[in-house]
Amino acid sequence: MTTLLAALQERADREPDRVLLWFDGEAVTGGELWRSALRAAGGLSELGVASGDRVALFLANSPEFAAIWLGAMLLGAIGVPINLAYRDEFLRHQLVDSDAGVIVADADTIEAVSRIAGECSALRAVVVRKAASLPVIAGRDVLTTDTLLASEPTPCVDAATPEQPATVLYTSGTTGLSKGVVLSHAYLVRIGQAFANCSALTPDDTLFVPLPMFHISGLQALLTAILVGSRSVVEKRFSVTTAWDIVRRFDCTGMISVGPMLAMLMALPPDPRDAELPLRFLGTAPFPAPPDAIRARYGCEVQTMYGLTEAFPVAVARPGEAFPENSAGRCNDEAFEVRVVDEAGRTLPPGEPGEIAVREKIPHSMFEGYFRKPDATAERIRWGWFYTGDLGRLDADGFLYFLDRKKDALRRRGENISSLELENAIRRHPEVEDVAVHAVPSPLGEDEVKAVVVSRGAPPSGEELFAFFDEALPRFARPRYLEFVDELPRNPVGRVQKFLLRERGVTDTTLERT
Repeated sequence: MTTLLAALQERADREPDRVLLWFDGEAVTGGELWRSALRAAGGLSELGVASGDRVALFLANSPEFAAIWLGAMLLGAIGVPINLAYRDEFLRHQLVDSDAGVIVADADTIEAVSRIAGECSALRAVVVRKAASLPVIAGRDVLTTDTLLASEPTPCVDAATPEQPATVLYTSGTTGLSKGVVLSHAYLVRIGQAFANCSALTPDDTLFVPLPMFHISGLQALLTAILVGSRSVVEKRFSVTTAWDIVRRFDCTGMISVGPMLAMLMALPPDPRDAELPLRFLGTAPFPAPPDAIRARYGCEVQTMYGLTEAFPVAVARPGEAFPENSAGRCNDEAFEVRVVDEAGRTLPPGEPGEIAVREKIPHSMFEGYFRKPDATAERIRWGWFYTGDLGRLDADGFLYFLDRKKDALRRRGENISSLELENAIRRHPEVEDVAVHAVPSPLGEDEVKAVVVSRGAPPSGEELFAFFDEALPRFARPRYLEFVDELPRNPVGRVQKFLLRERGVTDTTLERT
């Protein structure tokens, strides 16, 4: 089986001048991407990076992200993309947990790294992109991405094998802190090929991918371009006001989005040009409107999938394929066995709701486990079956329906939020004694966040806490709703009964962010 690196080298040798990517309008050819990856590998090697080491990428979507992520792989090292919204406790956990030897940051994120660098015991060097000046970080080398990418190309070409770890993506945990999901080189190839096959991608296609590359969906921009030779238009951030202009400018034939993005686009005033978009298909999950309404407005087919970073895609509804409106498509029988089980792990009949469990048919079709967490891995993978923690049901025709999450994590603006991480961050406010966060249904089809707070004395003002949220929390994790209570409902062993809080929802005493 090939690796992503071998596929890129072959593509660069065959069509070095073919544009594969546009980053905010900047074209990158296959030859340029391969050469920059080789230089990145050379520069990382000079910093002491070797096989198995971790390189954290706290970077926006950019040519430098692609080059350094691939360059780390060339050395057999492991790229660790970090969510750009993370600060303080959220960022500290992932940088310390990944034990990264090198951290690459943007000019607007380096300050957050500087505050935490002293706690990263394995850290040897920090690399900064687009910085007017470099910070001083005690005991660590600090250099620019321009310097790194000016290095001599590495003589070590594709030191990785398909079964080795390629990257670690952090995802919210069920009851604990976020865990690093280990993805092999083979799994990355299978993810890219599965999406390309489901979408019938060819070298003539151009994908619009306004998603961050620290998510598996955002990485599809790189995977499909390298494996298929299609082109990907990548933006640093999604803009509802410019999205369709970008699609028209680059003649995009496909788009990958998350449900809230499409909901915002559907909320735009109707435009006579909507049905004339060059899109062949529009992929999203969950659907913010009936698929027929999306087809009618934009004159294209729709696509949806169900999957997790740990196993992707589990179910697929292909463009042009008929599927029940609320389903995630047919099970991906080529790669997985899929079943729905009860609490005892027994397979349930069609139509009965339960937990979705999957087992790979082909080796390395899902993740290799959680980074340095064998107990957490064993808890989720039993007898070869990965228990997703998601509730769903299967119908008699093999269509899978996602119903809900068993875990207390929330999902907002396409981001998974660990309730434990969010609660730990809120407790850092000096007036907060205890807190529980839970989901409130959002009109955009995902969750809004509500924080239920027990104060140490007289409750602080809502304005004060909302201001604290703005300072200490990622934008997507900031609670929209806030309520002060005397105590949180707990069961006999002390666990907060969040189902009672969810049932209460937004009350007369709930404060809402203006």
